[in-house]
Amino acid sequence: MVAKYQKVLSYSLKGLAVLFAIYALYQFYFYSPWEKVSIQSPFFLVVAFALMPLNWLLESKRWQILLKPLFNISLLNALLGVLSGLGASFLAGKTVGSALGRYWAIPKSVDRQQSVGALFISQLTQGVHTFWIGIPCTLWFLRNHIIQFQNTSIFIGCFVIVVPLVLFLIKKLSENEKAIHFFQRYFLLLKEYTITLLASTLTLGFIRYCVFTLQFVLIIRSIDPSIPFQLLLLIVPVIFLIKTISPNLGGFLDLGIRELSTLYIFEYLGLDPNTALVSALIIWGINILLPSVIGLSIRWKL
Repeated sequence: MVAKYQKVLSYSLKGLAVLFAIYALYQFYFYSPWEKVSIQSPFFLVVAFALMPLNWLLESKRWQILLKPLFNISLLNALLGVLSGLGASFLAGKTVGSALGRYWAIPKSVDRQQSVGALFISQLTQGVHTFWIGIPCTLWFLRNHIIQFQNTSIFIGCFVIVVPLVLFLIKKLSENEKAIHFFQRYFLLLKEYTITLLASTLTLGFIRYCVFTLQFVLIIRSIDPSIPFQLLLLIVPVIFLIKTISPNLGGFLDLGIRELSTLYIFEYLGLDPNTALVSALIIWGINILLPSVIGLSIRWKL
C-alpha cells in the first residue's frame, strides 16, 4: 500500500515538473527575452564561463576523497566519473542518472554497490549548504517581499513543527527491516569515513557552492549591471533552494523550475523578467548542458 502511494506521489511530482517545464517554455515564447536583452558586460560572462571547470573539479575532488576508503582513484578518473554521472542524469534525472553514471565509471574489480553510499554522502555534504544558506535567504525574501509578518514567531513555530516530524520519520525508517537491509548492503563504506574526511568534503562543498553562486550573480550582472551585487547574493540562494527541493527530471525538463523561480523572484523585486529568463538559460547551459554533453561522450569510452 505504501509503495502504491509512493508511486502515485512520484508520478504526480514528475507530472508537475513537466507542467512547469512546458509553462517555462511558454514564458520564453511569450517574452522572447533574447530579443530584449543584450550582454552589457562580456567580462562578467567570460569569468562565469571560466569558473565552470573549477566547479566540476571541486566536485571531482570531493568524489575522489569519498571513494578513497574504497579504492584509490586519480583526480582525472574522478572527474570522468562525475561527468559520466552528469551526462546520465541529463537523460535519467539527477538521482538515478548520477548514481548510474558514477557507478559505470568505477572499475568492476571494486564493490561498485558501495558507491551508492559515497554518492549519498556527496549529495548530503553538498546539499546542506543549499539549505543552511538558502533557508535564511528565503525567509528574508518572504518577510520583506511576500508576507509581511509582524514578528518571527511564525517562522519559529514552523521550525518547531518540522524538526520533530523529520526526526520521527528518521526513527521510523531506522526501525524498518527493509531499510536496515538496504543500508547494510549499500552504506557499509560510511563506517570508514572519518571526521576529517567529512570536514574536507563539507569545506569543498561550501567552496563549490560559492563558485556556482558567483557564476549566477556574474551572469545576471553581465546582462544588467545596475542590479545590486548584495541583492543578488540574497536572491540567488533562494533560487537554488527552490530548484533543490523541486522534482528533477533531467535534461531540458530540468530547466523549468529554475527559470520560473528566477522569473517570479525578479518580478516581485520589480526587476526585468527578460534578464531573469536569459540568465537562467545561460547558467543552465554553462553548468549543466555543456558538461552533460561532454559526460555523454565520455560514458561510452569508459
